[in-house]
Amino acid sequence: MNNEVGKTGTYITKKTKYFLFVMSIIVIVLISVMFCIKVIKESADERVELTENIAHVLSVGIPYEVFETYSQDKSFLSDSLYMEVKQNLESYASQNDEVRSIAVYYVNENVLHEFIQAGSMPEPADYDTYKKVMEQSIEKQSDSSYIPEFSKIGKSSSYTSTIIKDSRSEKVIGMLIIEMTTHSLFTIMLERLLLTIFISVFILSVFIGIAIVQNKNRMLLDEKKRLTESVKALNVGEMLFRGIIQQAVIGISINSANKDFVLETDLLGVNKAYERITGYTKEQLMSKKWTDLTHEDFQEKEKELMQSLLKGEIKSYQIEKKIVRADGIIKWVNVIVSGLYLGSKANQKYLRIVEDIDARKKMELSLIENEKDKSILISNMPGMAFRTRKDMALVMEFVSSGCYELTGYPADRFTGDNSISYEQIIDNKYVDYVTSKRKQAIINKSKYSVEYEILTASKESKWVYEQGVGIYGPIGEMIYIEGLIIDIDKSKKKELELRYLNDHNPLTGLYSKSYFHDILNREVEDGIAGSKAAMLINIRNFSLLNTIYGYEYSEEIIKELSTQLRIICLGKYQIFHISIDRFIIYIKAYEDKQALIGICNKISSMIYRIFITKIVGGNMGIYEFDCYMTDVDIIIRNASIAAENADSSRSFAYMFFDADMEKKIIRKSIIEKELTKISYSDEEDRLYVMFQPIISLQDGKIDGFEALARFNSESLGNIPPSEFIPIAEEKHLIVALGKKIMRLALAFIKQLESDGFDKIYVSVNISAIQLLRDEFVNDIIDRVYEYSIKPENLVLEITESVLAENYIEINEKLSLLQKEGFKIAIDDFGTGYSSLARESELNVNYIKIDKYFMDKLLVVDEEYAVTSEIISMSHKLGHYVVAEGVEHACQKEYLRKYGCDYFQGYLFSKPLSKKDAILLIKKNHL
Repeated sequence: MNNEVGKTGTYITKKTKYFLFVMSIIVIVLISVMFCIKVIKESADERVELTENIAHVLSVGIPYEVFETYSQDKSFLSDSLYMEVKQNLESYASQNDEVRSIAVYYVNENVLHEFIQAGSMPEPADYDTYKKVMEQSIEKQSDSSYIPEFSKIGKSSSYTSTIIKDSRSEKVIGMLIIEMTTHSLFTIMLERLLLTIFISVFILSVFIGIAIVQNKNRMLLDEKKRLTESVKALNVGEMLFRGIIQQAVIGISINSANKDFVLETDLLGVNKAYERITGYTKEQLMSKKWTDLTHEDFQEKEKELMQSLLKGEIKSYQIEKKIVRADGIIKWVNVIVSGLYLGSKANQKYLRIVEDIDARKKMELSLIENEKDKSILISNMPGMAFRTRKDMALVMEFVSSGCYELTGYPADRFTGDNSISYEQIIDNKYVDYVTSKRKQAIINKSKYSVEYEILTASKESKWVYEQGVGIYGPIGEMIYIEGLIIDIDKSKKKELELRYLNDHNPLTGLYSKSYFHDILNREVEDGIAGSKAAMLINIRNFSLLNTIYGYEYSEEIIKELSTQLRIICLGKYQIFHISIDRFIIYIKAYEDKQALIGICNKISSMIYRIFITKIVGGNMGIYEFDCYMTDVDIIIRNASIAAENADSSRSFAYMFFDADMEKKIIRKSIIEKELTKISYSDEEDRLYVMFQPIISLQDGKIDGFEALARFNSESLGNIPPSEFIPIAEEKHLIVALGKKIMRLALAFIKQLESDGFDKIYVSVNISAIQLLRDEFVNDIIDRVYEYSIKPENLVLEITESVLAENYIEINEKLSLLQKEGFKIAIDDFGTGYSSLARESELNVNYIKIDKYFMDKLLVVDEEYAVTSEIISMSHKLGHYVVAEGVEHACQKEYLRKYGCDYFQGYLFSKPLSKKDAILLIKKNHL
């Protein structure tokens, strides 16, 4: 690049220099043009000044008295003064060739009147301009001039006007206007312009000449610099060439072309790499022929190549051969030999380049052996190894011999001239899936694996597993795919069978809860939107059916119900059997809530028509949820809550999950959280016990107390037992809470005994979960001994419904407890499902009549009340009877009349704190 360094050290390019040169010429031309314009303007200004001076001189020579002679009838023409003035003006006009005319006008109130006309041209050449000059002069009350444009100078006239004033009053009384030719002005301007142009051309010529000389000098300097640099470059190049030759990792030698092929010493000879590869020094090589170094297996072949080179048949040759080093070690080298012609054929040389390829050659031989081993391995490998082109159609370039066993086709069926694409034997429903897997792996440059079915040559369907990976070139382009396809038919079918069992209920064959979860996830992944609802169908008291009729009968009912539900849902909705007595119907893309109600009514009608005599009843809960929701547990929970809130008085009612139920869930969650905290901490103020007196109907004395658990929530306040006890049971917290309640009750018994009330008992409610624990009996015994109280002062209350499913096991535990001295009470008697036969066999001491029967006494005639029968039956079975929820005196009188033993309720006392209960019993036992 032709650059030069400026004074600032920056480089000025050739293009920049050319630009500056052109700009300089343009500047000179512009300045010349500006001078020409200035010359024209100055000449015009001089002409205006001249004509205005002439006009002033002539106007001064006109006496103001002459204007007094003006009259409309032109009588002034004969006036001597007028004639004198006119003669003077004509005399001046005739003496000056440039003056065409001189005119004097009389001015009266700014109106011009022709007065004197002198000169060779009485009429102006350009009347419009002539008139315009006079008007401007009158308007401005001063001189006015007109010089024509440059292009019209010499052809058009110039005009100059001046006003004439009365020296006495300074009033304008006249005007003088001169019309002159512009020939002399044109001559002056032309002379001046030619001189200016000549000077400009001269300056421009001098500038261009200087620029040319400078450029020539610069070119000569550049040439000198290039020559100097070339010499330096040659010297550096020679040093670099010698350095490269000597430092090159490949061996280089220049040899003479005589018949013995001995090395020449007057040239470069050999480099260090050549010495290192051969093991000989330069001096040793001077006495060696190249044939001395070549292994005998390659000598004849290279002699033929050398002869062809020397005869001019080839220009060069390349050969991989073995050489024998100076130390006797045999080494593989790659040799390239090329002719060198330095001046004449008589001075023929040749260049020999030697590369050490011993490691590569040994690796190649090793790879050949590895390929043999690999071929043996692949031929014995289960399945089909393959290599395909980079297209997605799986056109095979290589297929292992396992192809036949896998597909039933020989290997050449996929690789020969008449080959078919492997894709053709893939089951159509998997083709797009397999293709997408490969494409994604290629994009990510990762491995892929996929399972699919193929159709073998015998037209049998077979499951296979394919794993592959893209092989890429040096610039990242995919060359082909390599992989392995194996037979997984047996294991896959077993897996599908297991998956079917996992995804289906074994009793009904309907989809299971886990499959419902899978469906929701897939729909979210696929972006399926729209309205969604889950309808839970719950069979009420299904365990009772098992107890009464047996499992086989109950399962037949469930299977029959699933069949009827299938008929209703066929092609419209999906149905899932999530537990033995619960179904979920999944409804999508429905219009509104009314559509869901229609489905509920249809199901209710079907159940009422077919199953009304076979099942106790049931309920349905409907939960509408967001299209992106996938938490099946929450969906089922909310639908279950809705079902639980359905009208229990109807045989099969439905209920929608709403905001109130959501609040109940939140409330339940808070209670659960706080109960969990209380269960496993030493906190005692939140969970406490109140004691309600149990009164003897014979003497009105307090015979005992019932320990009633109370829970004071930090955020919700007091929670009734009917709410928090079921939650504790559901979340398996009842055992820990029960132990806390038991300790509070035992501490109360201990204080009663200490205060002398050692005949007063305390009853404690025990849940089924506590009672069914193997260690329950031992735990109770251990706690009583820990507090050193009498076992007969502790009564364990169990609900009647607990006995329905676990009668034998529970009754055995009750017997063990009675033997230890504990008393047992059946709570809420009459609301459960115990049979009279079982009731007679129970190991209990007390029967507690539920408040339900007490309330009935207020609305049913005495003769129709069954409470007396319960009292009578209990006494016959040897049990004491305790009536709960007694709030009115009439109830108490009824109980006394029919021989009830004890009662409790607000009629006597509400539940009391430990302190108040002690005070009450002391007062009662005075």
